[in-house]
Amino acid sequence: MAHPLFARVLLSGIAVTQGLAALKIDLHRSHATNPLWLPHARFHLVWQVLNLALLALAEVALVWWIGPFPEGRFYLAACLIAITLAAFLGAFATMRLYAGALFDWNGILPLKMKIGGRILQLEMNMVAVLLASIVLVIAVAIYR
Repeated sequence: MAHPLFARVLLSGIAVTQGLAALKIDLHRSHATNPLWLPHARFHLVWQVLNLALLALAEVALVWWIGPFPEGRFYLAACLIAITLAAFLGAFATMRLYAGALFDWNGILPLKMKIGGRILQLEMNMVAVLLASIVLVIAVAIYR
C-alpha cells in the first residue's frame, strides 16, 4: 500500500471511530437518556454527538473525494480531527474550573487493571483520545 493511501486509511479510521463511538456510547442510558442528568445537559450532549458524527462524515469525504487539492483536503481533515482531540484535552485541562469529571459513577466506569500490586484506573475516553492523537501524528507524518 502506498504511503499516502495508508495515511488516508489511518485518518479515515480516526474520523469514523470518533463519529461512531460518540453515537454508540453517548446516545445511551449512561449519558443522553440518563435520568440523573439535567435535561439541558442531555440536549448539549446530543448536540455534541451529532456534531462529531457529521464532522466525521465531512472528514471522510474530504479524504476520499475525487477532485482537486487532495493534499489540502487531507490536511484540512487532519486539522478538523485535531481540533476535536484538542477540545477534549482542553476540557480535561480545565475541569477544575467547572467541577467536571472524566466519568460518572452511574455511567461507564474506568477500566481497572492490577499492575505490580497497584490498581490502575484507565478512563477509556482519555485512552482513546491519546491513541487517536498518536495515530493522527503518524498519519500526517506518513502522508508527507
